Amino acid sequence: MKNYKAKFWVEPDDEPERTAVYWEAEFDANGANDEEARKKIFDVLVAGMKGIKQMALQKTPGASDHD
Repeated sequence: MKNYKAKFWVEPDDEPERTAVYWEAEFDANGANDEEARKKIFDVLVAGMKGIKQMALQKTPGASDHD
């Protein structure tokens, strides 16, 4: 992959006590097929979001994991 660019931001959610987190990425596959490259980036984004969620839950007294 090359020319990777990403945006990460948070906004208040419609539900009380929740926050919406957004992470968008753009890139060129650079030799891999587009679907392989998309899958790799998707896996990184999912793992990153799970990690952020766990850290937030650990630091928030009384928080629970409810998607």
